[in-house]
Amino acid sequence: MASLPPGKCCSQGYRYSGETTGKVAEFAGVETYLAGDSSKTDKVVLILTDVLGPLFNNLQLIADQFAEHGYYVVMPDMFNKDPVPLNPEDPALLFQTWLPKHGPETVYPIIDAVTKEIKEKFKPKYLVGIGYCFGCRYLVGLQARGVLDATVLNHPSFVQEDELASIKSPICIQAAQYDDIFPAELRHKSEEILIGTNQPFEITLYSQVAHGFAIRGDPENPREKFARKQAFCAAVEWFAEFAP
Repeated sequence: MASLPPGKCCSQGYRYSGETTGKVAEFAGVETYLAGDSSKTDKVVLILTDVLGPLFNNLQLIADQFAEHGYYVVMPDMFNKDPVPLNPEDPALLFQTWLPKHGPETVYPIIDAVTKEIKEKFKPKYLVGIGYCFGCRYLVGLQARGVLDATVLNHPSFVQEDELASIKSPICIQAAQYDDIFPAELRHKSEEILIGTNQPFEITLYSQVAHGFAIRGDPENPREKFARKQAFCAAVEWFAEFAP
């Protein structure tokens, strides 16, 4: 693997306050958070979430921010209404029973239905993707099939080496200094793999932050707050460059 399976750090963090502006609706038969005005843009962002799912307020606030930058945002529930709660009492035990229920055989059909509906309904000029932890593996899988025009991965987990080696569009990876799921050796391995793809890529390492910083970091910690904001801005710039 180019990054390890989800672990304890993938469900820990902080919940942010703030009013969301999107809506939860059925899309391609999947409960989905939608943000933006599809009639005013030809660019769609597909957000594949961490294990907390699309009803987690932090993720909805991020989706709303992308909508403010001119994208229509589609953030599907990959877990059939079975997300992991924030800060569970025994995450190791929970993941032992949760992960087998949410593998590629159940997740890919959901994502494939959603991406098919996006392309048929909106016919976007660009379809880009951003992932957090769990969702990153599936974005890379979509890239390997040529579905996405560009992606951004934030502290990825479960990414498969063969899929990473087969990507067909630009990729940006945003990593944390302290990360047992995507440690330095796997980050360097990912770099070697990406060099061989001949696709534009970027790997950014944020110091003094841990896995989850881009979506669940401590809002009172200056380093984590800066890294989270910078990661979002970098994603916007990446998409502006490769899906203008």
